[in-house]
Amino acid sequence: MSEKINALKHDPLFRTVMFFIVVLCLATLLILLGRRNDAVTKAQIYHAGVITADTVNTAFENVGGKLIVRKVNESDRVKAGDLLLEVESRDLGFTISNLESQLRSLDAQIRQQTLNIENALNKLETTQEQTWRDIEELDANLISAMAAAEQAQAEYQRYEALKKTSSVSQSAYDSARRNYLQADASRISLLRNLQKITVGATQEQIEKLKQQHSAQGMTLSAILEKRADIENERNALLALESSRDALSAQLSQQRLNKIRTKLFAPEDGKVQQVMFEVGELVQPGATAILLETDRYYYDVYLSEYAAVKYQEGGTVEGYVPALDKTVKGKIRFIEAAPSFADLRMTREQGQADLTSFKMRIYTDHLDQLRPGMTVEIKDE
Repeated sequence: MSEKINALKHDPLFRTVMFFIVVLCLATLLILLGRRNDAVTKAQIYHAGVITADTVNTAFENVGGKLIVRKVNESDRVKAGDLLLEVESRDLGFTISNLESQLRSLDAQIRQQTLNIENALNKLETTQEQTWRDIEELDANLISAMAAAEQAQAEYQRYEALKKTSSVSQSAYDSARRNYLQADASRISLLRNLQKITVGATQEQIEKLKQQHSAQGMTLSAILEKRADIENERNALLALESSRDALSAQLSQQRLNKIRTKLFAPEDGKVQQVMFEVGELVQPGATAILLETDRYYYDVYLSEYAAVKYQEGGTVEGYVPALDKTVKGKIRFIEAAPSFADLRMTREQGQADLTSFKMRIYTDHLDQLRPGMTVEIKDE
């Protein structure tokens, strides 16, 4: 056996194989014990993302028409408030003129109706005061008529007694009777007129008139009916005002739509694409310009162990290799990444997943920073 071992030791092939095995073991040991700079290790330490610009789809809101003005082209830089596009607004102009005319007509009707109500109220107050005075005058006349009727009745009764004894002539008796009937008829007429004019008054108000001979504050049906008529006029006025409000809202909407026929840049940025040429028909709400804003962000993917080190709203510092500069940024959100980004493993006793998380970071402004550049974050 020893002879065979000695023979192997002197065999060149065996010695070569053993040499390579020893070298391989040493290399493996050095890799395990030494500093690891392989790609997998680097990927675990450095998280890289690509600078991306937020884009805004600008459109004509609620208006459309033929494009008559195009101020920008692709790649043009614009400032917030710059005019980009404009569509034809002649139809809106006609609509606005028509609504303004209707509004002026309604305003005139409202003014006339308001004036009529004010005049009616003033007349009603005057009529009410005059009616109270007429009632007081009728009451005074009725008192006089009642006294005259009582006197005429007494005279008539005296002549009637004398006639039975033939102490007065027939003509004198007839005259006394006629005077009594006229006085009583006048009393009845005044009483009926007073009852007619005081319709609606309460019993308390009637007693006040009898005792104090004052009609001030008396409730009268004729006055109440006129007040009801005036309230109906007020309702008609409210209807006119409601129509005016609706018309005014339409006019405001059309004026706003006319303003919207001009499309302005919502913020600073670069025009990526213009969807329409002059003369083309633009539909309401259709994207007209795709604007690349100056708001830059990048996404990095983290393991679940690395994700717990960061907080939404926190700040991080990234390194831009192309500029050899660092740029600060703010974490907008951290959320679970789609399943394709997870690391799936198989263990002896089952399967386990390592979930990845996506972290979005909005960067501060940095000169020469452009979309497409890489930003690295080092995970200590």
